[in-house]
Amino acid sequence: MTAIWQALGGGPETVERWWENILRECLSGAVRGSEWRVREASIAALADLLGGRKVSQYKEYLQEIWRIAFKVLDDVKESVRLAAMKLCKVLTAGMVRAVEGGVGPKENAEILAILMESLMGRQGFEAEAKDVQLFAMSKPLYLVSFP
Repeated sequence: MTAIWQALGGGPETVERWWENILRECLSGAVRGSEWRVREASIAALADLLGGRKVSQYKEYLQEIWRIAFKVLDDVKESVRLAAMKLCKVLTAGMVRAVEGGVGPKENAEILAILMESLMGRQGFEAEAKDVQLFAMSKPLYLVSFP
């Protein structure tokens, strides 16, 4: 992604300016991409876009991002599944950082509710895909230290 941005003459300020549009386009490509390359690139770009950002910046999209990540985690192409696993790890790490960082009781409760719903619901723990079930049962929940 860095090489693409440099070739286009864009930089961090361009990403910030068009951040929400880029996010929506990545979400769209991950779901509607008929070619595996489009799905993989969209998921990888989404992981890069969200990595290191505060969850509060994309909280309104969080449930949709989880839904799409879990859907693509069951893709037929292995490289797409690996990109989706990276995105799931980025999401989990961001949510854990947000909760442990003490963003506030109300926002903590909202983030944890989204996390629990995503991991424990039909799209997570109860999903038909084994990779999704395994991720939902893995360590993300016990990484959070409660006061």
